[in-house]
Formats: sequence, structure tokens, C-alpha cells
Amino acid sequence: MKVGAIDIGNSLIKCAIIEDENILLFEKFNFDSIEKMKNFFNGINEIVYCSVVGGINIREILKDKEVYELNYQNSLIELNYTETLGSDRIAKAHYIALKIKEISIILDFGTATVIDIVNSKFLGGLILIGYKTYLKCLSQSTSKLPNLEYIEEFKVNKLIGNSTEEAILLGLISSYKFLISKIENEFNVKNKFITGGNAKFFLEHFNDYVYDPYISLKGLFLWFKNFKT
Repeated sequence: MKVGAIDIGNSLIKCAIIEDENILLFEKFNFDSIEKMKNFFNGINEIVYCSVVGGINIREILKDKEVYELNYQNSLIELNYTETLGSDRIAKAHYIALKIKEISIILDFGTATVIDIVNSKFLGGLILIGYKTYLKCLSQSTSKLPNLEYIEEFKVNKLIGNSTEEAILLGLISSYKFLISKIENEFNVKNKFITGGNAKFFLEHFNDYVYDPYISLKGLFLWFKNFKT
């Protein structure tokens, strides 16, 4: 079956057409072009979505479709978390619980940096400041530190820096790596995934991770497939 999947994040709307767990088409939309989604889903009758943003009525926008929302209440897996758990994290957790079925870690480098641990259920996670916010805050809160918010690469791989720019980047990367390594060891993680719109900046620092930009959309599909049956 072909299903449309929508992941509404803080910065972008990710859309896919999925058949048998395969991504046939994928596109990102800005919030000011959300109406264009109608054309993207031409010929698709069933849509599944998750959202961390209020005020966007997918059912009204795609009112000619059958629309299903994944949320805390209709999760098919146990969520060891309060009802504040974001539905995007629930979607990714369904991918692990229904497909991988082993203890796994998911690093999501988006607007925030989110670390989640999942096996057959959602075990919990951490939310850290996103890298752009981190770099912007350092600059705005000091008189001389540069704003590296729009830096194009994080190719710094040593323990200490020999310039202010290196010191800032290494402070960010090393704190991430130290914490993530501790979590991996604590939970004896078997599978490692990295995703999110800013993941490309960190891939070389987590090169034993599987990069999957579609993990939330795949999770939505698996939830829908099992929910329907």
C-alpha cells in the first residue's frame, strides 16, 4: 500500500510517499508553502502524520484524504515518559520497536539535539541545546566571541583547540561525544542511528552510526501499518 507520511518539525515539514517501507518520494516544505503539500500527495488517499507544532490543521489542508495522527494516546508501544513526549520522538521509537527490536540509540540533531533510547518500548531520553542555538548564545552573551552559527563544517578532531573558533567547536562536540558515549555504555546499545536536519555536521564524529534522514517517516508508516491491522 502507498501511504503519505508527514513529520511537522520546528523548522520544516518533511513529507514522503511510502510503499512497503520504501521511500518513493521525499520533499521538505517551509511553513509558508504548506499548501503545496496538496500537489505532493496527488493520488494518495491515506495520510499519517505527527507534529510538534500547534496551529497547523493537516485534516483541513488535506480534507479530501483519510488522515491519521500518531500521538501519545494511540501509541502501539509502551512509553516510559509523561504525555509531554513529542510525537516525532514517538514515531522514531516505533521504527526501533517494530523494525529493529533491539536496544538502540537515536541521535536527532535538529533545532534541539535529542538523544533517545528504545528497545521494544521507549525507555527515555535527553534534550540538549541545538548546535545553532549554542553557538548563537555564546556570541550574543559575550563581547568578543565570534558567531559560528552558520559554519559549514565541523572538521575539528582533537582534544583541545588552538584558536577561539576551534575551542568553541570542540567544546560543543566533545560535550556531545562524552555524554553519548556514557549512555551507550550504560545501556549496552546494540544499534546506533543519527538523523535530523543538522546531522550532516556531526556524521564524521559519529561514524559508527547509521545515518537515516527518514527514520521518523518510516516509523509513522510502521505505526500506521500495525494500527490499521
